[in-house]
Amino acid sequence: MNAMLDSGIQRDKCRVVYNVHPNFTLMKPAEAWRSEWGIEQDAWVIGVVANVRPVKGVDLLLRAAMRMIDLPKWRIVILGNIYDEEVVRLSKQPELKGRIVLPGYIKQAPAAMTAFDVFAMPSRSEGLCRSLIEAMSLGICPVVSSAGGMKELVRHEHDGLVFPVEDVESLHAALRRLYQECDLRNRLGLSGRDRVRTICAPSVVAEKLESMYRLAPAFA
Repeated sequence: MNAMLDSGIQRDKCRVVYNVHPNFTLMKPAEAWRSEWGIEQDAWVIGVVANVRPVKGVDLLLRAAMRMIDLPKWRIVILGNIYDEEVVRLSKQPELKGRIVLPGYIKQAPAAMTAFDVFAMPSRSEGLCRSLIEAMSLGICPVVSSAGGMKELVRHEHDGLVFPVEDVESLHAALRRLYQECDLRNRLGLSGRDRVRTICAPSVVAEKLESMYRLAPAFA
């Protein structure tokens, strides 16, 4: 919405329709994914699903994680192809040894997210990534940057935690807080699940699109 307003479009001519919350088969339980990746069942897992390019800000996540080495039993799982040399470099740093899991691209990524405790998307620029909607639909607590439409879908302190773009310290603080406050993480995850299942439901999205097409002549 903000991007449309900033471009000069009148507010009364703007409509927002989110992507549809997808249906997918879970394939196998979270425990099986963790076993496949060599992760302890009681570990705390931060997950990312993306084609990892610099714009996705995964390097920021790794920098934030380097400040968490005092905390035991956490892992970062990055699902997707990596096209960011800085992410490759940081993942090999001594502070992160044994902490980073890189399964690469897997076709069943939405189902594999059940193994995550937290979903992170620290993008420098973003529209609204589909993997965020998928993670929220599973009740996984999101931690996202304020880029693009993510801050609209994820209401800060209600459906997840939102931090300013490029702010590594705020990202670190958000992750540490969720690590330490299980009840908060669960509450945010459930709220996010309900939000996505409501505003991204196929019937809701179809109704909004149909309404837009009906109003199109009046907006011309």
